[in-house]
Amino acid sequence: MAAQGKAIAEREAAVEGREAAVLQAQEEVSLSFRALEECEQQLVAASRCQQEELERRERDIATREQEVGDVEARAQELEQRERALPPQPVPHFGEAAPDLERARQRIADLEHMLDLGTKIMAASVARLHEAAREVGCLGGLASQVDVLAKGIKGVLEEVDEVAKDSPYDLAR
Repeated sequence: MAAQGKAIAEREAAVEGREAAVLQAQEEVSLSFRALEECEQQLVAASRCQQEELERRERDIATREQEVGDVEARAQELEQRERALPPQPVPHFGEAAPDLERARQRIADLEHMLDLGTKIMAASVARLHEAAREVGCLGGLASQVDVLAKGIKGVLEEVDEVAKDSPYDLAR
C-alpha cells in the first residue's frame, strides 16, 4: 500500500505540475491576446489618421484646382475684353514734331558739351592736385581742390537729372 500511496502522491504532484503549467500557459495566452488587442487599436487609430490626412490632401488639391480654374477663367475674360478694345491710336505730334526734334537735338548738344566740360574739369582738377603736390601745399590747396571736385560732381548729377526730365517736359 505504501507503494500505491507513493504512486498516487507522484501522480498528484505530476497533475498539479501540469495544472500549474496550464495556468501559466493560459496567463501567457491572455497577455498575448491583450497585446494583440492593443496593437489592433493602434493600427485602427493610425489608419484613421492616415485616412484623415488623405482626405485633407484631397480637399487641398480640389481647392487648388478650383483656384487654377478661376485664374484661367479670369485670364480668358481679360483676353476677350482686350480683343474687344479698339486698337490704340498712334500718337500724332502734328506741328509739335519739329519743335520736339529741335529740343532733342539741343539736349544732345548740351549733353555733348557737358561731357566735354566734364573731361576738361577732370583734367584741370588732376593738374591742380599735381601742382599742389609739387608746391607742397597739400593741406590748404588740396582740400580746396577736393571741395571743387565734389562741387563739379554735384553739378554733373543735377545736369543729368535735368537732361532726363527735359525730354518728358518737352514732349508735353
